[in-house]
Amino acid sequence: MHETALMESVLAILEESARKNGINKITKVKLKVGELTNALPEALELAFEAAKGDLLTKNAVLEIEQVKAYFRCQSCEKIFSLESPGFYCTFCHSRYVKIISGDELLIDYYEGE
Repeated sequence: MHETALMESVLAILEESARKNGINKITKVKLKVGELTNALPEALELAFEAAKGDLLTKNAVLEIEQVKAYFRCQSCEKIFSLESPGFYCTFCHSRYVKIISGDELLIDYYEGE
């Protein structure tokens, strides 16, 4: 389950940022998780609860925003979502596509005292 390793990294980043900013307690964390990351929100929530322990995030609430994957075709310039298997344009069927969202896993923000 790679969600555990991901969440341990997120918590380490949060702790470092909080200490640098004089925050003693984190109360809320919001993550943006793209559908292409293969990170399951439910598994991230479980990993967050298991990993937060006695850290600054002990009583923090986790919010996860799922980000849909969108692509831009490099041939016809159309933007489309992943509706069928394979990475090809749903308009012109070109395989020259660029991911424009959906591959991110990032800390959107956190709140603390």
